[in-house]
Amino acid sequence: MTKLKIKCFSADTIFSVNLELDYHNQEASVRLLCLDNPNFIGIGNNYFEALNCLRRKLELNNYFLCINGSRRDFYPSNMTLQMSLGCIGYRLELGKQGTEKLNTFDECSDQTKIVTVLEQKRAFSEWVKSL
Repeated sequence: MTKLKIKCFSADTIFSVNLELDYHNQEASVRLLCLDNPNFIGIGNNYFEALNCLRRKLELNNYFLCINGSRRDFYPSNMTLQMSLGCIGYRLELGKQGTEKLNTFDECSDQTKIVTVLEQKRAFSEWVKSL
């Protein structure tokens, strides 16, 4: 089990929260510990899938995590999903292969890059089409 302190924002307020990452019986979980809501947990086959499950729940309450895994220009490859369980992904640029590896759970200080899960998936699809 790994515990991380990250930033979260809602509207114009930025605050610190704790994430707990766990992997057990081939199931990854990402749990938010600071918002007094036991339903803020995501479960998946890897950490990126679990993170997206958690993010969708947070989006319903207008909360966004300030981490690379929430960036418009971030997505893991199939290989990094397998090798790092989704803890590593690539910074994507239209028309170019992803070469810059980023840690999914490292802080992203530029809030303008943080998007919803749906927006991130759309950006990934656009990137794939641009290659």
